[in-house]
Amino acid sequence: MKKHILILVDIVIILVLAVIAFGGVFAYEYFATRTQSIIPAQQNQAQNTTTPTNQIAGWQTYTDTVDGIQVKYPPYFDLKMSSVPGVVSFINNNKNINISSVHFGWALSISGPIPFEQYVQGANIELLNNNQISNGGGGTVRFLNKSSNKATFETIGSPSSVPDVTTVLKDGDKAVILDVYGSSAIDTRPLEQKDYSGFADLEKVNSQMMSTFKFTTPTPTPPTTTNQCNVQPNAQGICPTGCINYGVPLGCITPEHYQYCKTHACPI
Repeated sequence: MKKHILILVDIVIILVLAVIAFGGVFAYEYFATRTQSIIPAQQNQAQNTTTPTNQIAGWQTYTDTVDGIQVKYPPYFDLKMSSVPGVVSFINNNKNINISSVHFGWALSISGPIPFEQYVQGANIELLNNNQISNGGGGTVRFLNKSSNKATFETIGSPSSVPDVTTVLKDGDKAVILDVYGSSAIDTRPLEQKDYSGFADLEKVNSQMMSTFKFTTPTPTPPTTTNQCNVQPNAQGICPTGCINYGVPLGCITPEHYQYCKTHACPI
């Protein structure tokens, strides 16, 4: 009887040792495989951090030498100068992305420059909830980031539901904006489930262009003549017609004349 018990104990011990050995081999293979899978992933992640730089290689540079702001733009964008000083547009020619154009420059209204805080506050007031989105409301969908000197937010139009991604930067009492406009409406139903994939094209271009943005040293050039701006009041002290925003006449569209008119134009 004791002999049978001893044999049974020996068998149990052998089985336990076999399980431990098998488990050790299995654990070794698992962690070895896991380690091998992690290393390539880390390598890929390291490679991905250099991707944005590679993607903007060869981009053209736009510099507003008067106001001291600069940004790069992709080769499938055409630069379009505006009649409003300090603002330009980039027209998209790539039909494979949902972007119509990008507007870059100072945030302006009919009464003059819009301060950073006012611009961001306006976007925050228009923040939509799910019920407003489902009912076709237009406004701010979400903020991607928001700090004391920079904010990026996404909006949709109404009733078209065309997407838009805007970044606002504080510059003293003014604000610089980079506004990416969509070309086609998106399905707003996924937004109620926090699915923002409809903004993907706009987010990518906004992020890429903003990664190249910089403030530069303004270098205004004085005009060769002073009568091209037509900014002098008449005999009654009335400002001449054509003054817009902060006194900059419509005819003052070149950078050198813009700076002159900005300091000499009639106040509104």
